[in-house]
Amino acid sequence: MPYSSAIALWLVGTLGLPATLSSTHEGIHERIAKVTELIKKQPGNANLHLVRADLYRSHQDWPEAQADLKVSRSINASKPSLLFAEAHLALDIGCALQAVHKLNAYHKEIRDDPNSWSLLSRAWDKLQRFDKAAEAMSIAIPLFETVEPDHFHFRARALQKMGRGGLEKALHCVEDGLTQLGACISLELLAVDLENRLGSSADAQRRL
Repeated sequence: MPYSSAIALWLVGTLGLPATLSSTHEGIHERIAKVTELIKKQPGNANLHLVRADLYRSHQDWPEAQADLKVSRSINASKPSLLFAEAHLALDIGCALQAVHKLNAYHKEIRDDPNSWSLLSRAWDKLQRFDKAAEAMSIAIPLFETVEPDHFHFRARALQKMGRGGLEKALHCVEDGLTQLGACISLELLAVDLENRLGSSADAQRRL
């Protein structure tokens, strides 16, 4: 499932709204129209503005997303989910440091949300703080109900940007992924690449 779709589903689930609002079977414009109709009936519902903001964000309609977040904050500024939505938009528009600050505030309220730790990992990666990116993803991975190969890929990529010591840690990360997920071609290929870069060509050959 695309990352944006997973976040939309998470947001709707977190806010206790009907799952149809995040249905991936409908186009983005249809979903925006559906939420807009609900907002007309419930203009003071901060949650609906959050959902529409996320839909606008996923469609890269930044001004509209920002406007809905502003309305949501004016209605209820204390919702942790608002911090998450603001962080996600900040990262998408290139304000990674702002995203980090928002997510740090969010984690003071909620610490067991894998999507927020994954988002924080992406923000730190944008800031080239690869140690913190890897650390955040290491927190996220065990929190996911269903962990994906991409989670291990992302953490391994962050680690390998930290020099030779990072390459060894990246290989351990990939091995952890293979242990948890079983046979996975993309992780096996990444392990081969890392072993070759570490000078362990014999180990790499045994994987092929």
